Amino acid sequence: MAHDLEAPLICIQARLAPAVIRGARMLASHAVVNLIDDAIKYTPPSGTVTVATDVDAGWVRLSIANTGLGIPINQRERVFTRFVQLDPSRATPEA
Repeated sequence: MAHDLEAPLICIQARLAPAVIRGARMLASHAVVNLIDDAIKYTPPSGTVTVATDVDAGWVRLSIANTGLGIPINQRERVFTRFVQLDPSRATPEA
């Protein structure tokens, strides 16, 4: 696989506190991978993706952030709708 060494890089930062999460391992893994993938995908060249965990009173908080534009205010509620695509270029036409 050839790499474009001239392409701008994305910085990935990790601030991870030791934590144990109990639950469906595969579902949690898929969710985290999807969130990180989207964070990278929507980060501009030379931007930053930060993955962090912290533990408070036995609860683990996972935070994934990037320096991308973010979700427009008028579409933020839609992110909780199952199978929604906010980016029109990624939507498939309905049959």
